Amino acid sequence: MLIACAILTGIATAIVARWTTPRSAWQLLWNRIYARLLELRLFFDEPGLVWRAQAGILRENVRLMLLVLPTLLILAAPATWLYMRLDAIYSVRPLRAGDVAVVTGRLDDATEAVELRASGPVRVESPPVRVPREQQVAWRIRISGTQPFTLRYVRKGRPAPLRIEYPPAAGIHWTIWFFIVSTLSAVLTLRIVRR
Repeated sequence: MLIACAILTGIATAIVARWTTPRSAWQLLWNRIYARLLELRLFFDEPGLVWRAQAGILRENVRLMLLVLPTLLILAAPATWLYMRLDAIYSVRPLRAGDVAVVTGRLDDATEAVELRASGPVRVESPPVRVPREQQVAWRIRISGTQPFTLRYVRKGRPAPLRIEYPPAAGIHWTIWFFIVSTLSAVLTLRIVRR
């Protein structure tokens, strides 16, 4: 699913970029930046020309940022939404046997009656720890098996939402894979669209 999301994100980014920025403006800016880089290489022993070339590169980069600004503004909200969804799924791993985790529930009143009910291969290892300033109550749990388990947070005699702090996923962070695949997808899409 992550690879498919990255490919679709790359395609969408390429289409929006192609739609919001004229190709001639891209080409002109890249040519100017390349020319300034050649100046640096050719006149490396002339400090005045080197400084002028560096200032030119900075100017062209600012123009490049302004050129891609409409694309960034269009993609900012969907990209933020997608990042939050994918991060919730791929930045953590499921709990395994032997893992310890903290579960947190909302607390309106520091004195209200709360209870954490557990069934399956899970054990509640601590009494409720109340944090009135943050309006939260927390418990430490330990997983003791591989079968499914359930946790129910009860406050004021009714079930309430509960948040579990899962351990971080091991290995290379998902955003690196996502960035590589979506960038390749965007580049390939732009090459196909230009033909």
